[in-house]
Amino acid sequence: MRDINYVRMAFAVAGGLVIGWIAMRLIAMLLGAVVIGGLMSSISDAIEFDSTPESSVTSSRQYRDAQATERQAQARQRQRQAENRRAQTPKGKQLRHTCAEWRRNQRMTPTETTRINAEFHCDRYGRYLQTGSLRPR
Repeated sequence: MRDINYVRMAFAVAGGLVIGWIAMRLIAMLLGAVVIGGLMSSISDAIEFDSTPESSVTSSRQYRDAQATERQAQARQRQRQAENRRAQTPKGKQLRHTCAEWRRNQRMTPTETTRINAEFHCDRYGRYLQTGSLRPR
């Protein structure tokens, strides 16, 4: 049997380690280039680099307008929900009944007094639904 040459074995192991390290660095660089390329393409799709500054201002304005429209729609929705809740309260039901009664009186007896009272009581009902209060604004 031959004797083991430890120097040659050390060089072989060192060479294998160097070749493995180089291969891993090349793979990491290639994967990094692919990932960075993908990120850059998605960024360039999202941001138009060749566009004029006015287009970014316009898109920003459109975004703000869309946000404002959304906030207004949400505010209207909350107002409608509050009005529906107030209409279901005992006070809301009482005011609705009084308004309906005066409207019916106005149709049956169309006088200035019934018209004024119908407007007064129906305005109170509407104000209560909108604000939750019977006081004039």
